[in-house]
Amino acid sequence: MRLKGLSGWVVVVGLVLCSMHVSAQDGGGAPVATPAPAAPAAGGLADKQAGTKLAEDQGTCDAGANDAIKKACNERLEDLFAQVIDLVGNNACDSATPKLPALHAQQCSARAKALSDAKSRTDCANLHPDDKASCEKKFPDKPAATDGFSWKNAGFGIGVGATFDGEPNIKDAQVVDGVVRVLDEEKHSRGLWLETHLQVYKCGWFAVGPFVAAQVDGDNVFEGLGAGIMFLGSRGDKTNLAFNIGIGYASVPVRVLGDGIEDGEPLPGMETQVRFKDTDDERWLLLFSFDFVSGRGVDSNAQRAPGSGS
Repeated sequence: MRLKGLSGWVVVVGLVLCSMHVSAQDGGGAPVATPAPAAPAAGGLADKQAGTKLAEDQGTCDAGANDAIKKACNERLEDLFAQVIDLVGNNACDSATPKLPALHAQQCSARAKALSDAKSRTDCANLHPDDKASCEKKFPDKPAATDGFSWKNAGFGIGVGATFDGEPNIKDAQVVDGVVRVLDEEKHSRGLWLETHLQVYKCGWFAVGPFVAAQVDGDNVFEGLGAGIMFLGSRGDKTNLAFNIGIGYASVPVRVLGDGIEDGEPLPGMETQVRFKDTDDERWLLLFSFDFVSGRGVDSNAQRAPGSGS
């Protein structure tokens, strides 16, 4: 009996000590602190949604709260810009309006209308920068030379011309030892010429076109007439002068020996003096001229056409 009672107390004490040990491991019954949840990583779903809304509602990313929102905003804006450019170019803004945010749908419609209303290449300059390429495809830039005949492409100039390879102009001839001798003759002539030209083809810094010219003489006003092809130089932006070169054919007055009289031969019949005859001779003409008056109207903001006046 005594042994059995003692063993019972041993069991009780053992249970008490065991429960105390378990309690000490659990903090003695004190409340256990719960670790705080980890903060959401930057660039998460919330930031992406905020950036998307900013792009769609305001069309700008400057007001983004942090870098993650700005990044998401910029990505959405790039996507919207690409859609609008494609829709404007294909004139499909109206059908795609429900698919775009209200702000961008409105911009798309306005840009599409401006593109549709453009009537010339000049109007393209007033469009949104992303729509200019589509506009310019509607109005290819044609060179001035393909625009047809226009007096606006005519110019006037003054220059020096030389004629050559023609009948000599005899200045003096006499009878020497019974035969006719030419003492002074002019095979080439130089003089002041007035010319007018027309630009019909332009290539880079020069143009080409026909010209007509008249040689100025103090006695006869116009001594010779010529025509040909002229190469017209560019005026540039800081000067109204244009240097031109023309080559053609000219008719100029000359004095030759009279009928029946030949150089190195005796005078015919009973004649005692050398006779002369005034006539016209056809020669090659080389002309160098400068523009000084032109009928071409030039826009002060436009590039001047070569060989045309101001």
